[in-house]
Amino acid sequence: MLWVGAALVAAGAIAYAFRPVPLRVESAIVERRTIETSVESEAKTRIHDRYALSAQVSGRLLRVTVEEGDRVRAGERIASIDPLPYTVAVTTALARVRELEADLAGVETLRPKEEALAQVRSRALASKSLDASAHLRVRVLQAAAAQSLRDLARLRDLADKGYLSRAAYEQAQLTATTRQRELEIAKTDATAADHQLRADRAAADELARRVSDPDYLRNVYGAQIAAVRAELHNLEDRNRRTGVVAPVAGEVLRVLQKSESYVQAGTPIVEIGDRNGIEVVADVLSQDAVAIRPGNRVEIVSGAGDAHPWGTVRRVEPAGYTKISALGIEEQRVNVIATFPGSLRSLGDAYRLDVRIVTTSAEGIAVPVPALVRCDEAWCAFRIENGRARRVTVGIGRLGAELAEVRTGLAVGDRVILRPPESLQDGTRVVIR
Repeated sequence: MLWVGAALVAAGAIAYAFRPVPLRVESAIVERRTIETSVESEAKTRIHDRYALSAQVSGRLLRVTVEEGDRVRAGERIASIDPLPYTVAVTTALARVRELEADLAGVETLRPKEEALAQVRSRALASKSLDASAHLRVRVLQAAAAQSLRDLARLRDLADKGYLSRAAYEQAQLTATTRQRELEIAKTDATAADHQLRADRAAADELARRVSDPDYLRNVYGAQIAAVRAELHNLEDRNRRTGVVAPVAGEVLRVLQKSESYVQAGTPIVEIGDRNGIEVVADVLSQDAVAIRPGNRVEIVSGAGDAHPWGTVRRVEPAGYTKISALGIEEQRVNVIATFPGSLRSLGDAYRLDVRIVTTSAEGIAVPVPALVRCDEAWCAFRIENGRARRVTVGIGRLGAELAEVRTGLAVGDRVILRPPESLQDGTRVVIR
């Protein structure tokens, strides 16, 4: 009896030692909860209103004294282009304007006096009268000379017939010769009067032209003054733009040209912005971007320290771009812009973040995603029934990062196993940790 009892005890000990040990597992309850689907992506911060201050004119840039992080006021001068060349050009242009104005004032001194013009016109009128008188005298003497020649012819006939004395005939010859000489003198005087009239008229015309010449010079000098004034205005404007001024109050983000150097117009010098207006730019895959809408919630998962602030999508950019992934694969990505009601001032500009964009949110029967496993082409889960694991096929609807919507296979109140190990089989005894 003693040996039989010892054998039974030994057999019981062996059976107890090799009995099946229940598998310790973690579990969760299927319940009705809010199920969210989301898109996770890398992102970076960006100041919405940033200003790249550039050189407005070419010249020698003086050393920039501001540094990154300095606060600047609206209208504060941040950098300067050496204004000396523009100041000299402005002074030269002003001197040229004064010179042309002096020349314009002296134009009036070239205009003939009205008294001189009246005298020349009077001489021209007198010459015209004398010329007319000379030509009239020529016509009178021509008639007298012709008459004296006719008288001489008649007296010659009388003298030849002996009816006239020789002395009377010679007196008639003298009269005809005298009339001819007087006519030649009158013609000479008429020719001289013609020349004098033309000379006086030419002098009057010349003086009249000199009256209009200053008007031409006034127009020339006026046009030159207008051109120099326009250039002066341009030079003064350039001289004013030698200072690089902050358009708004903000903070210096980057100093792109620190040392003194020669720069061309348009060269960026300083970037400023206000960190109170920081937004987040997430680049998501284009196939994920189609589900994102303005107004969707955005959570900063990491990169903001201990805080996990929530924001909203402000805009999904309409155009995508190609980006090479870390594995060397070309991906089409789209920028999603999000804003946050709280200040992200502590992050600064171009800080890296990880964000989660919630695309849908609705009530439903929810199972934790770690409870799901793949079985062939379906989803399965292990439900705990009477201390044993029972595998069930689960119909899944919306699939989020933490919860999945249950349509078939599970009910509210079922307890499922989380992260089931590979050794877990249908019917395995389990114990909850």
